[in-house]
Amino acid sequence: PLLFALVLEKNNLKEIQRDVFDELRNLDRLNLDDNKLVILKNENFVNLKRLKYIFLGRNQIEELEDNSFKGLISLLELHLNHNKLKYLSRHLFNDLTNLIYLNLYSNQIEAIDSMAFLNLKKVRILHLRFNKIIKIESGLFNLSKSLEIMYISNNQFKDLDFYTFYGLEQCLQLLYVTNNNIEYLNRNTFKMLRSLKELYLTYNKIFFLDDDCFNGLVQLETLYLDNNKIFYLNNEAFIQTNNLKNLNLQNNNIGTLKSNTFSYLKNLVILTLSGNRIDKIEQNAFENLPFLEEIDLIDNYIINFENDFKNLLNLKRFYGIFNLIQKVKENLFVNCLNLTMINVNRNQIYIFEKNWFVGEHNKISEIYASENKLGTIKGYYFVIFKNLEILDLNKNKISSIENNAFFN
Repeated sequence: PLLFALVLEKNNLKEIQRDVFDELRNLDRLNLDDNKLVILKNENFVNLKRLKYIFLGRNQIEELEDNSFKGLISLLELHLNHNKLKYLSRHLFNDLTNLIYLNLYSNQIEAIDSMAFLNLKKVRILHLRFNKIIKIESGLFNLSKSLEIMYISNNQFKDLDFYTFYGLEQCLQLLYVTNNNIEYLNRNTFKMLRSLKELYLTYNKIFFLDDDCFNGLVQLETLYLDNNKIFYLNNEAFIQTNNLKNLNLQNNNIGTLKSNTFSYLKNLVILTLSGNRIDKIEQNAFENLPFLEEIDLIDNYIINFENDFKNLLNLKRFYGIFNLIQKVKENLFVNCLNLTMINVNRNQIYIFEKNWFVGEHNKISEIYASENKLGTIKGYYFVIFKNLEILDLNKNKISSIENNAFFN
């Protein structure tokens, strides 16, 4: 038969007979999603040597016999998501030498034999989210020279050590370890991942960043540490991440931003600090950030700023919504001539001091200051903002607007 694709999705198949597909030697795609399969037996697909895609998701598969995928030498994608697998054995994937994508999302996997991925030399994407893995055995990725993207989120990891990622130093680019129980990162955790560009550690229990805890991440550009329990930012933690462009620290317990906190992050473009407990920003906290374009300080406890942004020459967007700011002080944004948007909604601002923004050739096009305590808009208040397009002052206490308030 010349059958190219066979779709048996959403049926009631409970078992596959050993020779049922033997005559379909030209099959390229086989979809068995949403059936009631419980076990895959040896050599079920042994003659499907041209098969490239197999979908076995949303079944009830509890067991894969050692030679379940024997003969699938052309397979590119294997989808086993939403099943009940608990263990991956040593010889399970032996014939899958051309596999690119292995999807094991949402099973009950607790352990993986250290040799299980030995022959998966071309796998580029590994999906292990929503399992019950506590630890990755040393050597699991020893020969993985092609793995670029790995999802190990929503498991039960408590810590990651040097051997967790051993063997992935030349290939791994994206790593998702969100929604686990990780409390601590040491300086060897990511030491081998010299090609990593994006690291997501969202929703863990990390409370402190040790000195050089991102050791080895010399190519890292995106780091998400949001929704953890970090109470203090140690600038020495970032000593080797000077290529970082996007740092997200949203929803932690950070109280004070110390001087030079981000001094090693000279290529940083976006900094997100919303949803913390920041009530104090020390002088020069944002020093040495020449390429920073966006600061997000939404939902903190900041009362006043003290020339904190004066040297951010490339700053374009500032978010200070939902704080306790009382004044926008003189020279606050001095030298920020690329700034286009300022949002300080939902504060307690009663005054924008004279010369709070210095620079006649500025690019400000949007100012948002709603839900504050402004009483009077004085003459020539906004005179230097020749490019202003949106000015939002709703829900203040404005009782008078002086002549020439909107001059120029």
